Amino acid sequence: MKKKLIISFILSFILFIFIFGLSYAYFIGNIVGAEDSTTVTGNSGIMQIQYNGGAAINVNSFFPSATAFATKNFTVTGNNSTNQTMYYNITLVMESNTFSCNALQYKLTSTNTGGNGSVIPSITTMKEIGTGARDILLGNGSFTGPTDNKVHTYKLELFFPVTGGDQSHDQSKSFSAHIEIEEGEVATNPYLNDYLISQYGGSSSISVAPAGTFGNKNGETENVMYKMEDDYGMSYYLRGAKDYVNNNIIFAEHQWKIVRINGDGSVRLIYNGTCPNDT
Repeated sequence: MKKKLIISFILSFILFIFIFGLSYAYFIGNIVGAEDSTTVTGNSGIMQIQYNGGAAINVNSFFPSATAFATKNFTVTGNNSTNQTMYYNITLVMESNTFSCNALQYKLTSTNTGGNGSVIPSITTMKEIGTGARDILLGNGSFTGPTDNKVHTYKLELFFPVTGGDQSHDQSKSFSAHIEIEEGEVATNPYLNDYLISQYGGSSSISVAPAGTFGNKNGETENVMYKMEDDYGMSYYLRGAKDYVNNNIIFAEHQWKIVRINGDGSVRLIYNGTCPNDT
């Protein structure tokens, strides 16, 4: 009897280790940086970006959590012998990303360490990274000349937040990324889905539709975006009166209406049946 109890305990312990191991390895990701440092020479001077501990951020495994799974600290140093202002843009370049559209998010903390020019504004509310290969503009900064080795310091934090729903569709996903600096005063983030979501206050400001919403006709002045999980992640869809919802788009010389942003970041359109040149 004692021998059977020992065997039973050992089997139970092995089963516990097996289940715990599967749970711990449930979400696996890896971030690889492509650059160690970048130097940009412009008409007004020289800027250099340097990364503490190298450019690569290697994460063996991470899972949904309220804390950052990776943090990247870097600095931009400006040297300028002229009286001109030297502008720069910093971009998070996603070389590849198999996570769903809004699974990963980021924050940026900016410090004007050298007390010169303007740093990129801090991003204190988490913003979505999106999915697939893409460039994400972190912002625009500047150094005021003349300047000698003035430093702007940045901390980029990456998150895999807990949604409270089923996140198994992001099991064993991965992505690779690096940070780039470019000379220039103005840069834009060209992604339509990011723009649309931002028009409604960002993902954290968009709620799930109350029960029974779609059993009723929309209001005469209604203009709202709701969110819900689909097979690929968090999706967003528009509801409202046609004269209030700004969802028309010209594509391939025809007019369409945007009805939904799918969980994989793609945008669902319906044909509006008119051409922009029609009279």
